[in-house]
Amino acid sequence: NKYVDEKRLLNQLSNNTSTIMTPIMFEYSLFQRAKKDKKTIVLPESSDERILKATQILLSRQIVDIILIGNEDEVRSRARFLGIDIEKATIIDPKTSQLIDEFAEAFYTIRKNKCILKDEAKHTMLSSDTYFATMMVHLGYADGMVSGAIHSTGDTIRPALQIIKTTPNI
Repeated sequence: NKYVDEKRLLNQLSNNTSTIMTPIMFEYSLFQRAKKDKKTIVLPESSDERILKATQILLSRQIVDIILIGNEDEVRSRARFLGIDIEKATIIDPKTSQLIDEFAEAFYTIRKNKCILKDEAKHTMLSSDTYFATMMVHLGYADGMVSGAIHSTGDTIRPALQIIKTTPNI
């Protein structure tokens, strides 16, 4: 004790602040920032259990609004089977959506210089949940999309490159 300045040591200990953030605190800070500017996120992979679990967590914490792409009866049935509550999620089936003609026309307009036909544009919107979800973002029906749980990187990125595109010179 005679070689330690006890007051100085205690003062340093009490004034010590850490800049290290734990993973839990990082997650908490992300959630808090997201709550302040709540967005709508579309998830085209609603058949994946991990996506349904994430949907439940995000909706229960009121972090984002979620749109799931898929057949509503099938998605809700799968969620019930897994014991997952997704009642607050919006579910849109491209095959029955009133948005399909608008999306097909927009896709045709974007891709007509690549020799796509109107029927092909509609078929793409009807048959690819990722293209449909990307068009939702492009036309402002959603703020963002998360994909890649069951789709390959190419299947996730290709619609974004064709529809949303990149910033010029990037």
